[in-house]
Amino acid sequence: MCLHTTIAFALPPDMTPTQVTAGRSHFALWPVDNAALQQRLLPSETYFATSASWCQCDTMIGRANHSAARGLVPSEAIAREAAKLRAKGWGAHKIERWLASKAEAQDKVHRLLATDIAAARESDEIREWLSLLHELTTKGRSVALMLHNGDVTDETAFAEETVAVPVVTADWLVSGVREDVLYRITAADRRIRR
Repeated sequence: MCLHTTIAFALPPDMTPTQVTAGRSHFALWPVDNAALQQRLLPSETYFATSASWCQCDTMIGRANHSAARGLVPSEAIAREAAKLRAKGWGAHKIERWLASKAEAQDKVHRLLATDIAAARESDEIREWLSLLHELTTKGRSVALMLHNGDVTDETAFAEETVAVPVVTADWLVSGVREDVLYRITAADRRIRR
């Protein structure tokens, strides 16, 4: 399964998602529907995927913990997933593109395994995430962040944790974020009410 990073926050009334991510090359916000997660968000929040890409297995978020960093996906697992997609009605061309995307992701895993986690902490992507999270939380908002292993629209089982802004560092983003945990990032002195 592919990794996807999602974020939820109250979009300022005078801003579009494009304006929120302006100047940040690692982001493209796309609204996502997920009934199970929407129940855990604040009423004013919009839930976004952070990329239009088929796969974000190369994300630096949770790099030290996510399965792509631990090793390659067995070819048998990829073949089983392709069979599931075929059974769901995916056409041959679409499956072929998905397999090419998976092959590219596998190549990236080989390259990523050769790099040091310290390089992830210094990456532009992590700097942009820190900037975005700081900007959103200093405006009095909380932010929900999740690294999904699989389809963001089907996620139903996930843990939840609240994290204060001082904990949100490059090291936390790379080594502390785990798959399928909904992190509620808040100002240190702010409680979230639903």
